[in-house]
Amino acid sequence: MFLERLQKKGYEVFGVEPSRVAVETLKSPFVVLGTCSAIPYASDLFDVVVCLDVLEHIPSTLTRDSLRELSRVTKAYAIISVADHEDVVDDLVLHINLRSYPEWERAIADCFDILDGELLRSKTYPDRTAMVYLCRKSGSSALER
Repeated sequence: MFLERLQKKGYEVFGVEPSRVAVETLKSPFVVLGTCSAIPYASDLFDVVVCLDVLEHIPSTLTRDSLRELSRVTKAYAIISVADHEDVVDDLVLHINLRSYPEWERAIADCFDILDGELLRSKTYPDRTAMVYLCRKSGSSALER
């Protein structure tokens, strides 16, 4: 829905989805099969890469590769959100990569300069939070705006 909304506003958008079933069900020309740790796009292709509510759902062993891939495909900027709370639905653990926000920031700082961060609180579960970071690719000459 997020991608469709941006597309309707005139932005050229692309998405990566790890589920073949989801990609086939969506039948969207702008969502392709792939993972955060192996993004099927060329280097420095996108002006901004958005990674919302993803990293806490992947094994911690893929965090570094995923952040490197996000950095690889962006020309300069990324918007990354992460959570630091457990999420269990029907006895299924959804957040398998739990880290404190300072730990997430250290991981992100390996590939990006964090320009800004904002703590968001769930309306449904006020004790659940997420941090949203505006990042610039490390070594990028892009100007802050």
